[in-house]
Amino acid sequence: MADAILFAVVVCLFSVSLHGRSYAVSAKDANILRAAMFFTAAADFCMLILYRNELGLCFFLLVQALHHFRLCGAKKTAFQAAFCILAAGAARVLGQSALYCLTAGYAAAWIFSVTGAFLAYRRFPFPNNLMIVSGMVLFLLCDICVGLYNTPALREQSGVFWRMIWVFYLPAQLSISVSAKRHKITIL
Repeated sequence: MADAILFAVVVCLFSVSLHGRSYAVSAKDANILRAAMFFTAAADFCMLILYRNELGLCFFLLVQALHHFRLCGAKKTAFQAAFCILAAGAARVLGQSALYCLTAGYAAAWIFSVTGAFLAYRRFPFPNNLMIVSGMVLFLLCDICVGLYNTPALREQSGVFWRMIWVFYLPAQLSISVSAKRHKITIL
């Protein structure tokens, strides 16, 4: 039941990205963000409702590629994709499972997404740039907690890690989902 409630919250956060026609950068930027949020909801549906982690991780790889494309453009995203495939392929050559290979590719994608958020900081107006950076950093912290949650040696602390996943994930998704809208800031 808790998983269904968490998924419903993720769908609500996706719907937040659909509202508004006043964009910080462009309609194209907002549409890329909306695609990333849609696939985030798809990934969470696979993981929280269907319990298909491999499929969910594939969607999250697509999410990271979309975020990177939004922040850094097509050429850098092609390089990111090649690097992620190389990381996953190296894990496979070492005899790892499909889930481990996807995880290796996803970890590589994170390197690009977080650095891309910092590199794109100047391209976005305030406060959108802060929303993007804070959202991506919180998203990364969430995924670190996911890794710790799934570490067999830390099974006794899994409940703490499960809660921390959502402490980081929900604010990350909220911050990212509103990062394409133009925000009117008035200073008193």
